[in-house]
Amino acid sequence: MSRSYWASILLSVYLASTLVSMASMSIGLLFLVAAIFVARPDPHATRAWFYQSSWIRNYLILSGSLFLACVVSLLGATFMPVTIGGVSIHVQWPQDLMKAWYLLLPLLSLVALKSLDEIDRERPIRIWLCTAAVLCVVGFFQHFTGWPRPQLIPFDLHDRFHVTLFLGHHLTVASVFIFPVFFSLDRFWTLRKEKNSFLYGVLFLFGAIALILTFARSAWVSLPFGVLVWVCLRFSRKVLLASVLVVALVAGVLYMKSEGVRRRIEMSQYIGISERYDLWEANYDFFKMRPLTGLGWRKASDLSGPYLQQKYPDRKEVFAGHAHNNFIEMASSTGLFGLAAWLGWCGYIFFSLLRLARKTKAPGAGGLVAAWAAFHVNGLTQVNFWEGKVIHQLMWATALGGFLILSQKSEVLPKVSTVDPRAQT
Repeated sequence: MSRSYWASILLSVYLASTLVSMASMSIGLLFLVAAIFVARPDPHATRAWFYQSSWIRNYLILSGSLFLACVVSLLGATFMPVTIGGVSIHVQWPQDLMKAWYLLLPLLSLVALKSLDEIDRERPIRIWLCTAAVLCVVGFFQHFTGWPRPQLIPFDLHDRFHVTLFLGHHLTVASVFIFPVFFSLDRFWTLRKEKNSFLYGVLFLFGAIALILTFARSAWVSLPFGVLVWVCLRFSRKVLLASVLVVALVAGVLYMKSEGVRRRIEMSQYIGISERYDLWEANYDFFKMRPLTGLGWRKASDLSGPYLQQKYPDRKEVFAGHAHNNFIEMASSTGLFGLAAWLGWCGYIFFSLLRLARKTKAPGAGGLVAAWAAFHVNGLTQVNFWEGKVIHQLMWATALGGFLILSQKSEVLPKVSTVDPRAQT
């Protein structure tokens, strides 16, 4: 077997691990590094590729800007910490910057992908999708049995469970699985004339069911929204209008006929939403305290508890933590500088994929656009961008999108030689 073959196996293990649990993701990183080591891409060619690729160059600039904004916010928190209710922000260097290294993760995945032979490149992607399909089937049974991690659904549905899989929380599942689910949808349509392409459609169906059974309200909004974004990319306006009507009809039937769905929606103003309003208001006040640099990257959550306890002294407990909104979280913790850098980073990834999906029929590109749109809808009620279990999938989706873009531009690394040089002597 060639080096490319074994490197593809190692990369496949990593991609499968990104769908399982935090522990498996951490171990899976070793397989990603091993894949690059085994493939052994030419360092000079790789360096030249990094310099010459406009997509990679722009990605590095935007990632550097986001990193710099995070550093500046932490410097402000170090020298001028905000104190509320006797609690002050405390910055630990360099620990508080460790998560920023994930911004480099797409480049590692890109190097691994580009170093594989053309046939071997497809293997990691298919294993990633197959792993997602198997786990979605597990999620169906989890909804009725609770295995492997029971998380009861309230509202008199005590015999049903959230689909959390091995990730531990239904909101995490909603943010992670949208990427393989929508990617498979686009592959199903663009490759529909090829043999076994229907399997991609089966994965989308399994994934959609699993996302619905998470009973995450954000997933109930982001899933149809993502589908409509995808339809808008791949079909005419008439089909889009028909799809909107079908989505509205299905939503109405579920609301009328499913007691669990109806209770979940009607109780929103009493459970979950009101607590989020409090956190949004608190973080908005944090933003007004430090509009330019914020309270410190990922540090605003430290003061949300003391803030709400001061505001509601009669409450025994308050719902505290991060802002439960990506945009508000970035504004309160990194200020206008960080929010602008983050919006630039996300916008570049999204719109570069959108251009690709509009101009070409690259299999999966439209699905990634839909997944990114659904991801940001989920992010309106949950800080999912910096969540450890989500960020691996997020950065892999970034690498996969970059791979599709670079492939269309023919910016491909030289293939790894499969000939042992010792055999030529």
